Parts: sequence; structure tokens; C-alpha cells
Amino acid sequence: YSGPGAKESHLREAGFEVEQVVDRTDRVGEVSRKWREARERRRPALVPLESDAKYAGIQEFLATVHLLSKDRRLSRFVYIGRRVEDSAPRA
Repeated sequence: YSGPGAKESHLREAGFEVEQVVDRTDRVGEVSRKWREARERRRPALVPLESDAKYAGIQEFLATVHLLSKDRRLSRFVYIGRRVEDSAPRA
């Protein structure tokens, strides 16, 4: 866990200018839900390739991602920025 503004601060310290921060948490939840539903529809084809245990594990993972992101206990942010060129001469 990082507190609010911590990642932006680290990026600035590393020489980046953060231009935009986009919260993509809802999208993560949506994609995990859709992927899980699509896999359920294709279960007969997937189980012979993955095994019952592997299929069940992936489905559980996707359900967990969906639940955690829906409850805002898992978040994903996109940081858009650029490298700041320092004015010091390069060797």
C-alpha cells in the first residue's frame, strides 16, 4: 500500500513529471468479470487444456479480482508523464 501522492512523489524523484493520473479500477473489475464469464461459457474446451484444478484456480482468481476492485480494496492507477531532461551537461 502506498499513501495518496506517494507514487507521484517517487516518480518526480526519479526524474519524471506526472502529467495525469487515471483511476482504472473500474475497468479492472469489468475486465475480470467479463473474462470469467467468457471462460465459463468455454469451460468444456478449457478444462481438457488446463485441468479442472487450473481452471478452478483461474476462475477463483478472476472472481477475487472482480470483488476486490468492486469494493475498492484493489485499485489500479495509470500514471502518464514524461522524463524531465535536466539542464546539466552530459559527459
